[in-house]
Amino acid sequence: MFEKVWKVYFSPSGTTKVVVEKISESISESQNFYTLNLLTEPVISEQVFGPNDLVIIGVPVFVGRVPEFCTKQLELFKGEKTSVIATVIYGNRAYEDSLLELTNLLLERDFMVVGAAAFVAQHSLFPKVGANRPDESDFNKIEDFTKLCLEKINNVDKIKHLEIKGNYPYREYMVVPMIPTGNESCTNCKKCVNICPVKAIDSLTPTETDGDLCIRCTACIAVCPVQSRKFYGPMYEASYTRFIENFSKRVEPEIYM
Repeated sequence: MFEKVWKVYFSPSGTTKVVVEKISESISESQNFYTLNLLTEPVISEQVFGPNDLVIIGVPVFVGRVPEFCTKQLELFKGEKTSVIATVIYGNRAYEDSLLELTNLLLERDFMVVGAAAFVAQHSLFPKVGANRPDESDFNKIEDFTKLCLEKINNVDKIKHLEIKGNYPYREYMVVPMIPTGNESCTNCKKCVNICPVKAIDSLTPTETDGDLCIRCTACIAVCPVQSRKFYGPMYEASYTRFIENFSKRVEPEIYM
Protein backbone atom coordinates (compact mmCIF):
# COMPACT_ATOMS: atom_id res chain seq x y z
CA MET A 1 0.00 0.00 0.00
CA PHE A 2 1.15 3.50 -0.85
CA GLU A 3 0.17 6.43 1.32
CA LYS A 4 -1.01 8.25 -1.81
CA VAL A 5 -0.94 7.50 -5.53
CA TRP A 6 -0.74 10.67 -7.62
CA LYS A 7 -1.93 10.85 -11.22
CA VAL A 8 -0.20 13.83 -12.83
CA TYR A 9 -0.76 14.73 -16.47
CA PHE A 10 -0.93 17.46 -19.07
CA SER A 11 -3.39 16.15 -21.62
CA PRO A 12 -4.73 18.75 -24.08
CA SER A 13 -6.15 16.19 -26.53
CA GLY A 14 -7.04 13.59 -23.87
CA THR A 15 -4.68 10.76 -24.86
CA THR A 16 -2.01 11.41 -22.23
CA LYS A 17 -4.71 11.19 -19.57
CA VAL A 18 -5.80 7.84 -21.04
CA VAL A 19 -2.28 6.43 -20.60
CA VAL A 20 -1.94 7.67 -17.02
CA GLU A 21 -5.38 6.35 -16.13
CA LYS A 22 -4.52 2.96 -17.63
CA ILE A 23 -1.40 2.78 -15.47
CA SER A 24 -3.42 3.65 -12.38
CA GLU A 25 -6.01 0.99 -13.23
CA SER A 26 -3.24 -1.62 -13.09
CA ILE A 27 -2.62 -0.69 -9.45
CA SER A 28 -4.82 -1.94 -6.60
CA GLU A 29 -8.16 -0.13 -6.40
CA SER A 30 -7.76 0.07 -2.63
CA GLN A 31 -5.12 2.80 -3.01
CA ASN A 32 -5.78 6.44 -2.23
CA PHE A 33 -5.69 8.17 -5.63
CA TYR A 34 -5.19 11.90 -6.19
CA THR A 35 -5.08 13.84 -9.46
CA LEU A 36 -3.09 16.85 -10.63
CA ASN A 37 -4.38 18.02 -14.00
CA LEU A 38 -1.71 20.43 -15.23
CA LEU A 39 -3.99 21.73 -17.99
CA THR A 40 -7.06 22.72 -16.02
CA GLU A 41 -5.45 23.39 -12.63
CA PRO A 42 -1.83 24.48 -13.22
CA VAL A 43 0.57 24.10 -10.29
CA ILE A 44 1.61 27.52 -8.97
CA SER A 45 3.29 26.62 -5.67
CA GLU A 46 5.64 23.92 -4.40
CA GLN A 47 4.17 20.41 -4.38
CA VAL A 48 5.84 18.00 -1.95
CA PHE A 49 5.46 14.22 -2.35
CA GLY A 50 6.34 11.87 0.52
CA PRO A 51 8.61 8.82 0.61
CA ASN A 52 5.60 6.47 0.76
CA ASP A 53 3.81 8.03 -2.20
CA LEU A 54 3.76 6.83 -5.81
CA VAL A 55 3.60 9.42 -8.58
CA ILE A 56 2.54 8.61 -12.15
CA ILE A 57 3.48 11.40 -14.54
CA GLY A 58 2.45 11.70 -18.18
CA VAL A 59 3.27 14.54 -20.55
CA PRO A 60 2.91 14.89 -24.33
CA VAL A 61 5.88 15.42 -26.61
CA PHE A 62 6.09 18.77 -28.39
CA VAL A 63 8.63 18.56 -31.24
CA GLY A 64 10.91 16.23 -29.28
CA ARG A 65 10.72 18.05 -25.93
CA VAL A 66 8.64 18.22 -22.77
CA PRO A 67 6.34 21.22 -23.25
CA GLU A 68 7.84 24.26 -21.54
CA PHE A 69 4.41 24.84 -19.97
CA CYS A 70 4.84 21.50 -18.17
CA THR A 71 8.49 21.99 -17.28
CA LYS A 72 7.74 25.17 -15.38
CA GLN A 73 5.16 23.33 -13.28
CA LEU A 74 7.26 20.23 -12.69
CA GLU A 75 10.08 22.44 -11.42
CA LEU A 76 7.78 23.13 -8.45
CA PHE A 77 7.65 19.42 -7.58
CA LYS A 78 9.74 18.13 -4.68
CA GLY A 79 10.16 14.47 -3.87
CA GLU A 80 11.50 12.73 -0.77
CA LYS A 81 12.99 9.68 -2.48
CA THR A 82 9.49 9.33 -3.90
CA SER A 83 8.85 6.55 -6.42
CA VAL A 84 7.75 7.87 -9.80
CA ILE A 85 6.64 6.27 -13.06
CA ALA A 86 7.58 8.66 -15.88
CA THR A 87 5.89 8.57 -19.29
CA VAL A 88 5.85 10.67 -22.43
CA ILE A 89 3.21 10.29 -25.12
CA TYR A 90 3.93 11.09 -28.75
CA GLY A 91 2.21 10.89 -32.12
CA ASN A 92 4.09 8.04 -33.83
CA ARG A 93 6.95 10.26 -35.08
CA ALA A 94 9.69 10.38 -32.40
CA TYR A 95 10.03 11.31 -28.74
CA GLU A 96 13.65 12.46 -29.18
CA ASP A 97 14.93 14.12 -25.96
CA SER A 98 11.62 14.34 -24.10
CA LEU A 99 11.84 11.22 -21.92
CA LEU A 100 15.45 11.92 -20.97
CA GLU A 101 14.45 15.49 -20.13
CA LEU A 102 11.52 14.36 -17.98
CA THR A 103 13.51 11.77 -16.03
CA ASN A 104 16.42 14.17 -15.45
CA LEU A 105 14.03 16.81 -14.18
CA LEU A 106 12.50 14.34 -11.71
CA LEU A 107 15.86 13.01 -10.51
CA GLU A 108 17.00 16.57 -9.82
CA ARG A 109 13.97 16.94 -7.55
CA ASP A 110 14.72 13.87 -5.44
CA PHE A 111 12.40 11.38 -7.08
CA MET A 112 13.31 7.74 -7.73
CA VAL A 113 12.39 6.89 -11.33
CA VAL A 114 11.41 3.22 -11.12
CA GLY A 115 10.40 2.99 -14.76
CA ALA A 116 10.14 5.24 -17.80
CA ALA A 117 8.31 4.77 -21.07
CA ALA A 118 7.40 6.45 -24.34
CA PHE A 119 3.91 5.47 -25.47
CA VAL A 120 2.25 6.24 -28.79
CA ALA A 121 -1.07 8.04 -29.24
CA GLN A 122 -3.00 9.58 -32.09
CA HIS A 123 -1.11 12.62 -33.33
CA SER A 124 -2.79 15.81 -32.13
CA LEU A 125 -1.97 17.95 -35.18
CA PHE A 126 -2.24 15.22 -37.81
CA PRO A 127 -4.82 12.76 -36.39
CA LYS A 128 -4.66 10.25 -39.27
CA VAL A 129 -1.19 9.36 -38.00
CA GLY A 130 -1.41 7.00 -35.02
CA ALA A 131 -5.18 7.02 -35.42
CA ASN A 132 -7.13 5.37 -32.58
CA ARG A 133 -4.04 4.85 -30.46
CA PRO A 134 -3.43 3.90 -27.76
CA ASP A 135 -5.14 0.67 -28.85
CA GLU A 136 -5.53 -2.77 -27.26
CA SER A 137 -1.93 -3.72 -28.02
CA ASP A 138 -0.72 -0.49 -26.40
CA PHE A 139 -2.91 -1.08 -23.35
CA ASN A 140 -1.41 -4.54 -22.90
CA LYS A 141 2.08 -3.05 -22.99
CA ILE A 142 1.04 -0.37 -20.49
CA GLU A 143 -0.23 -3.06 -18.10
CA ASP A 144 2.97 -5.09 -18.45
CA PHE A 145 5.06 -1.97 -17.86
CA THR A 146 3.11 -1.10 -14.73
CA LYS A 147 3.56 -4.61 -13.30
CA LEU A 148 7.32 -4.36 -13.82
CA CYS A 149 7.36 -0.98 -12.07
CA LEU A 150 5.45 -2.34 -9.07
CA GLU A 151 7.83 -5.28 -8.81
CA LYS A 152 10.77 -2.89 -8.67
CA ILE A 153 9.12 -0.74 -6.00
CA ASN A 154 8.67 -3.86 -3.87
CA ASN A 155 12.38 -4.61 -4.29
CA VAL A 156 14.16 -1.29 -3.79
CA ASP A 157 17.55 -2.85 -4.57
CA LYS A 158 16.44 -3.20 -8.20
CA ILE A 159 15.88 0.53 -8.63
CA LYS A 160 18.85 1.90 -10.53
CA HIS A 161 19.77 4.73 -12.88
CA LEU A 162 18.01 4.27 -16.22
CA GLU A 163 19.86 4.78 -19.49
CA ILE A 164 17.29 6.79 -21.43
CA LYS A 165 17.62 7.48 -25.14
CA GLY A 166 18.14 11.15 -25.95
CA ASN A 167 20.67 13.95 -26.22
CA TYR A 168 22.02 16.53 -23.82
CA PRO A 169 22.00 19.45 -24.33
CA TYR A 170 18.43 18.89 -25.42
CA ARG A 171 17.29 20.03 -28.84
CA GLU A 172 16.10 23.63 -29.02
CA TYR A 173 12.43 24.38 -28.47
CA MET A 174 10.64 24.71 -31.79
CA VAL A 175 7.25 26.25 -32.52
CA VAL A 176 5.00 24.78 -35.19
CA PRO A 177 4.47 27.58 -37.77
CA MET A 178 0.68 27.15 -37.77
CA ILE A 179 -2.03 27.99 -35.26
CA PRO A 180 -5.54 26.61 -34.76
CA THR A 181 -8.41 28.99 -35.44
CA GLY A 182 -12.19 28.85 -35.64
CA ASN A 183 -14.46 29.32 -38.64
CA GLU A 184 -17.99 30.52 -39.32
CA SER A 185 -19.50 27.48 -37.57
CA CYS A 186 -18.29 28.81 -34.19
CA THR A 187 -21.22 29.14 -31.74
CA ASN A 188 -19.34 31.46 -29.38
CA CYS A 189 -19.62 28.95 -26.51
CA LYS A 190 -16.19 30.06 -25.28
CA LYS A 191 -15.09 26.57 -24.26
CA CYS A 192 -11.86 27.15 -26.17
CA VAL A 193 -11.34 30.43 -24.32
CA ASN A 194 -11.72 28.71 -20.96
CA ILE A 195 -9.53 25.68 -21.72
CA CYS A 196 -6.58 27.51 -23.32
CA PRO A 197 -3.71 27.19 -20.81
CA VAL A 198 -1.90 30.31 -22.05
CA LYS A 199 -4.91 32.58 -22.65
CA ALA A 200 -4.24 32.84 -26.38
CA ILE A 201 -7.96 33.12 -27.26
CA ASP A 202 -9.87 36.31 -26.50
CA SER A 203 -13.50 35.90 -25.44
CA LEU A 204 -14.53 38.73 -27.77
CA THR A 205 -13.00 37.04 -30.83
CA PRO A 206 -13.01 33.29 -30.10
CA THR A 207 -12.34 32.30 -33.71
CA GLU A 208 -8.95 34.03 -33.58
CA THR A 209 -5.75 32.95 -31.82
CA ASP A 210 -2.76 34.94 -30.58
CA GLY A 211 0.09 33.21 -32.40
CA ASP A 212 2.70 34.62 -30.03
CA LEU A 213 1.01 33.03 -27.01
CA CYS A 214 -0.34 29.80 -28.51
CA ILE A 215 1.69 26.67 -27.71
CA ARG A 216 -0.15 24.51 -30.30
CA CYS A 217 -1.35 22.09 -27.62
CA THR A 218 -4.70 21.51 -29.44
CA ALA A 219 -6.79 21.69 -26.26
CA CYS A 220 -9.09 24.16 -28.01
CA ILE A 221 -9.62 21.71 -30.89
CA ALA A 222 -10.40 18.82 -28.54
CA VAL A 223 -12.97 20.82 -26.55
CA CYS A 224 -14.80 22.47 -29.48
CA PRO A 225 -18.32 20.95 -29.63
CA VAL A 226 -18.90 21.82 -33.32
CA GLN A 227 -15.39 21.13 -34.71
CA SER A 228 -14.99 24.77 -35.63
CA ARG A 229 -11.46 25.01 -34.23
CA LYS A 230 -8.85 23.37 -36.43
CA PHE A 231 -5.67 24.02 -38.34
CA TYR A 232 -6.57 25.53 -41.70
CA GLY A 233 -4.80 26.63 -44.85
CA PRO A 234 -2.54 25.33 -47.62
CA MET A 235 0.55 25.18 -45.37
CA TYR A 236 -1.26 22.85 -43.00
CA GLU A 237 -2.65 20.68 -45.79
CA ALA A 238 0.79 20.33 -47.39
CA SER A 239 2.38 19.52 -44.02
CA TYR A 240 -0.34 16.93 -43.33
CA THR A 241 0.34 15.16 -46.65
CA ARG A 242 4.10 15.03 -46.00
CA PHE A 243 3.60 13.86 -42.42
CA ILE A 244 1.36 10.98 -43.50
CA GLU A 245 3.91 9.94 -46.11
CA ASN A 246 6.81 9.98 -43.65
CA PHE A 247 5.34 8.81 -40.35
CA SER A 248 2.39 6.48 -40.94
CA LYS A 249 4.36 3.27 -40.28
CA ARG A 250 3.41 1.96 -36.86
CA VAL A 251 5.88 2.68 -34.06
CA GLU A 252 5.80 0.62 -30.87
CA PRO A 253 6.16 1.84 -27.26
CA GLU A 254 9.61 1.86 -25.71
CA ILE A 255 10.16 1.17 -22.02
CA TYR A 256 13.16 1.56 -19.73
CA MET A 257 13.48 -0.51 -16.57
